[in-house]
Amino acid sequence: MSKRRIKLIHILLFSFTITAMELILVIMGSWQLVTKESEESAQYRVHNMLSDTIAALEDWAGRLENGSVIASSFPEIQDFMTGDEQIRVRLKNNVRAELEAFVYYEPGAVCAYLRTADGTELSACPEVSYQSIIPYRVNLLVSQDYPIRQPFRQQIVTGSYTIGNHRFFAVLTPLYPETSPHTESNYLGTLILIVDADAMRGFIPDSAQENILVEDAAGILLDNVKIRESRKSAGNDAVLSAAVSHTSWVVSVPSRLSDTADTAHRIVRICLFFGIGSVVFLLLLMLIQYRQIVDPIQKLTEQVDHVNPETTAVLPPDRGFAELRTLTDSMNGMLNRLQLMNEQMINDRLRYYEDRITFLQAQINPHSLYNNFECIRGMAAQGANEEIRELTTCLARIYRYCCKGETRVRLEEEDNCLMYYRRVLELRYAGAYRIETQFAPETTNALIPRMILQPLAENAVQHGMIAAGKKSGTVTIRSKAENGRLILQVMDDGSGMDTVTLSRYNSSIALHDDGTHSHIGITNVLRRLNMIYHREAPQDIRPLACFENMPQGGLLITIDIPLIIS
Repeated sequence: MSKRRIKLIHILLFSFTITAMELILVIMGSWQLVTKESEESAQYRVHNMLSDTIAALEDWAGRLENGSVIASSFPEIQDFMTGDEQIRVRLKNNVRAELEAFVYYEPGAVCAYLRTADGTELSACPEVSYQSIIPYRVNLLVSQDYPIRQPFRQQIVTGSYTIGNHRFFAVLTPLYPETSPHTESNYLGTLILIVDADAMRGFIPDSAQENILVEDAAGILLDNVKIRESRKSAGNDAVLSAAVSHTSWVVSVPSRLSDTADTAHRIVRICLFFGIGSVVFLLLLMLIQYRQIVDPIQKLTEQVDHVNPETTAVLPPDRGFAELRTLTDSMNGMLNRLQLMNEQMINDRLRYYEDRITFLQAQINPHSLYNNFECIRGMAAQGANEEIRELTTCLARIYRYCCKGETRVRLEEEDNCLMYYRRVLELRYAGAYRIETQFAPETTNALIPRMILQPLAENAVQHGMIAAGKKSGTVTIRSKAENGRLILQVMDDGSGMDTVTLSRYNSSIALHDDGTHSHIGITNVLRRLNMIYHREAPQDIRPLACFENMPQGGLLITIDIPLIIS
């Protein structure tokens, strides 16, 4: 027997063993999972059944209450309640007709009684399927439990009353004049709506009809033998109950449904059938396609193991499926992309060092150093030792701040650097050129690149004012937070920029300048912004900096970067 055939047998035996173990684990896991999901599904159905029933009954009770409120505001009913005996006799038939219409259109209502505070009563029972004396007896019971002549202000849904084989409840609505406050002196009487409790069955969802028990303190409104027996045998744990708001009703449903175990067994049998079929199919597939897949992949694996920087291509297999050739083409494409990525990484690294060199040049700007030394020499000639000491201290702190290692700092640290540079300007130019900062409080802890505002401020003073011959001027630096972005604005009242320079800085050309032009600080800022933020979020195509000449003169630089709070 050849080594390859022995290897194939070992692979098949190993695969069969692993697959059988996986099948057992899948069946056991499926049983537990399906049982758990079936129980959770049953609980979900029970809770939905309970909540849907409560919502339906609350909606029904709310409709009855709202209808009673609307009926009590009818003009003729109001006139009947407030009028004298003659007015009541004249309006009696009209009011009864209105109440009968109201009862007719209210679901479950069987009779309405209008009772004034002085004892006058008017009844309206349009149609009843039982003796008319029954609603009257309910009315008497309601009057005993709720003294109608005593003023009350809140609408009431009473408890239930059993008369013969029927259960009723009532909705009591106090009547007050429409335009007067509800006080005891303004109490007119009560509208009593008698409702058949059996009507609530029509408002319970169909899925809950056989699993609902509704009761109140006086007894059972809708009976369910199964729930009562479960409660007797297993106690209150066998049912879930919840109250209907604004009523004394309590709705109960069984805490478990009976179809959970059957569903679990049925799903497990399906899993077992498909599991065995999957094992058989897997074995046949491995026997048939060994030579078409395993052997070519082994050859590709050997080639991949010998991939080195000089490898330019992987040879396709001499047999196998078309997908293997696609895989070979993908590997060759990957090798080409890796080569391009290596070249791009080297170029990016070179550009990074170029940006770092430009940054160091901006830190120790020979022109700025020359001007400051010339100023110190002039002060020394005048004997201004105290001013020289303060000037050199500020310069030392500025250059020390430049040389720290952190790439990004809080805005308040950048503000401290500007404070030292502001003092340098005061000492050199006797306060002719000023720097003002207006930072929003919520941005003081925002992170920004180190030494980004001072070069822009120095550029504004040196090129926008001094080089333009302006004897005085102000540079204003502002910050604000907007939609998760930090907006920094540097504006001056200098001479602005010419159109060509402005266009260059508003395009990507400035990122490729060699740093030899006069605005080295601006270029340094732009390149560092691009290097930091476009590498972190390359999909963000919005400009990080915008330059524009202001109508009243001067230059406005707007920097828009992500807001990151330290």
